[in-house]
Amino acid sequence: MKTLFLIIFLGLFGMGGQCTAKLTSNTVGKSRSSFAFFLAVNGIVACLFFLISGGFRIGINSITLLFSLLYAAVVLLALFCNLKALQLAEICNVNVMNSAGGLLINSAVGFLFFQEHIDFPKLLRILLMLGAVLLIFLEKRTGKKPKPGFLPVLLGMIGAGLANNLLLKFYAMTPGTANENSFFFLTNAMLTGGAALWFLALQKRVPVPLKPLLTPRSLLPFAGNTVCSNVNSLISLQLIGRLELSVYTPLTGALNVLVNLLASLLFREKLGVYSYLAAALALVATLI
Repeated sequence: MKTLFLIIFLGLFGMGGQCTAKLTSNTVGKSRSSFAFFLAVNGIVACLFFLISGGFRIGINSITLLFSLLYAAVVLLALFCNLKALQLAEICNVNVMNSAGGLLINSAVGFLFFQEHIDFPKLLRILLMLGAVLLIFLEKRTGKKPKPGFLPVLLGMIGAGLANNLLLKFYAMTPGTANENSFFFLTNAMLTGGAALWFLALQKRVPVPLKPLLTPRSLLPFAGNTVCSNVNSLISLQLIGRLELSVYTPLTGALNVLVNLLASLLFREKLGVYSYLAAALALVATLI
């Protein structure tokens, strides 16, 4: 029962994170300085979140520091690719393709390296998500097609997703690590420091006005995206420690497809019948 509630909350906060990311992409995509500023604000809010969540107690050891450093690099890649993809394509289609590609790779890693058992429900989930990808490619939509450069960004998203799951899986399995709040606090502290230095270096070369970035219209989506992403990180670490990769990936991937279809509707993106069929396949993959 606890696992079911965790999956539901993961979907809800995932939808909130994707909606705020869509709003954020319109601001941070204008320049590298804007993106660096967003990373710095994101990291500061995240550090405060995990500091409070951990009762102002942060544990530090060499194992946790190593995991935090690796995870910071993965988060940076995932964040950049996600924001870029949202500029090039519609929310629903980005997430269907990312979820399906991630499902295949994560399932293969689970079968090959974690000796996870292949059974009919797992195989059926893979086939359903492959069908969702095929429908997206067949889509003759009334909306816009992905812009050039989308495929490399998509591959970056899939690779970052695999690295994310593997790091969380190994962190949950490794003895001697600090608690999850300490792990995510250290990750975001590294991201904040790096982003701040990057922003200052960019400002020296090509200064950009900060006023548009300091308005509530910009800062509220920044903070909302950070909070949703951080809650998702805590939930994901709990889930991935309980489930096999070949179970965790299709369940969460299919759930993301469904909630992001709703996000597409909120943004009034015009989707064709194939997008809805792809979401239906994702629903079936979630329920079986």
